[in-house]
Amino acid sequence: MVLQLWSSTVSARDGTRKIFFRALVGGSAAGSSTTTSGAPAIPPAADPGILQVLDDQVIPAAGLLVSLFFQLTMLITGWLRKRTSAASAPAWMAYVSADILAFYLLGLLTRTESHTGVYGLWSALLIYHLGGPDNFTAYERADSELWMRHLLSLLQQVATAAYIIAVNTRGWLLIPTLIVFVIGVTRYWERNSALRHSSRTGINKAISPIYLYMMNYLPLRRGRGPDGTDMLEFLLAGGAEWMERVRSGQDPEHHPNVVTTGEIERELEFSTPALTDWAIRLTVASASATAYLRRVVSLARGEQFQHVAPMRNLWFDRHLQDKRKWLPYIHMELNFLYNLLYAKPVDLERHLLLMFLRMFSSFALVAALLITFWRASKETWDGHASFKVTTYIVLAVGSVVEVAYFTRLLFSKGAAVAMLVA
Repeated sequence: MVLQLWSSTVSARDGTRKIFFRALVGGSAAGSSTTTSGAPAIPPAADPGILQVLDDQVIPAAGLLVSLFFQLTMLITGWLRKRTSAASAPAWMAYVSADILAFYLLGLLTRTESHTGVYGLWSALLIYHLGGPDNFTAYERADSELWMRHLLSLLQQVATAAYIIAVNTRGWLLIPTLIVFVIGVTRYWERNSALRHSSRTGINKAISPIYLYMMNYLPLRRGRGPDGTDMLEFLLAGGAEWMERVRSGQDPEHHPNVVTTGEIERELEFSTPALTDWAIRLTVASASATAYLRRVVSLARGEQFQHVAPMRNLWFDRHLQDKRKWLPYIHMELNFLYNLLYAKPVDLERHLLLMFLRMFSSFALVAALLITFWRASKETWDGHASFKVTTYIVLAVGSVVEVAYFTRLLFSKGAAVAMLVA
């Protein structure tokens, strides 16, 4: 009665405006009745409105595709920015926007009222996107120093995605969701580990055994070459074990895990000259880039390089007498150095584990795509019809990229060094 009296005092135009406003914020004009004065009455908010449709369907689907676009942009610019400064602006924009968008979408999926099963799969894909491409983990050096913040974000976002999966996903869709979720958590952890190792603390911990070896133990091993000359004795692997052996007073000479460039050169002494030259050039470039890492981040004084510079000069004098070979070798060194600072480098001592994880990720993501495509074509898809297309696109592109990651890692220079060290 009160509503009818109030409606009789307003015009039909005002009533129409109120209907549109209620429909916009969550109501519906369908089924509205008319008052005695001819002005339409304000209907109850029964059906989902425009804003709720945006929150439940449009924004999550479009945001997931935009997140995929950012990942591809990072993948391309991560390769281009080693060669040109023109890629810096799009690389920075994609790097900053990718995490913000993923955080927003995960938060949005926790508050949607329509509990669609595909939301769990989308949250797992967002965790996979947060892992980032292999060739782009940090935009600049300051990002590596914030690895503790990234670790906190990892725990928070993984817990959020697990909550979304537990609330929304049921039935057959749970299988591909859990597969993608495990892959995403693994890649996210790899990204945080790469940031931690490229921070000042991580570099100091990794490089200290190399400098102790070169300053305290290297002079004892001079003059052991087959022709009576000095050998290249950059430390490649086993530095931490060698340091513990020295501190405990044991003989470091017979430690089986210590691998140097000189030992690889002696093992390849009877191989073909081309193979020996290629292997030594590759291992020396990797070891030299690692040894000079402390100079790049300004963690050491100049006198601490008194044993590094002579070894590098020895390499140039013995193996790179032709100055035309200097530029390709320096390019190789810089490539190793870039991977150590801004990408996910190959761990020489855990290379087989990394290869297994990459192979598992490749086959598992392809399996998730096939399971989703096969079961979705036979059973009813819970959600809007466009959800199928969005999920297929993101899973298919992710599978192709993951296989490319594995192939690139299998034939990379870092993998070749790891095989020589093994």
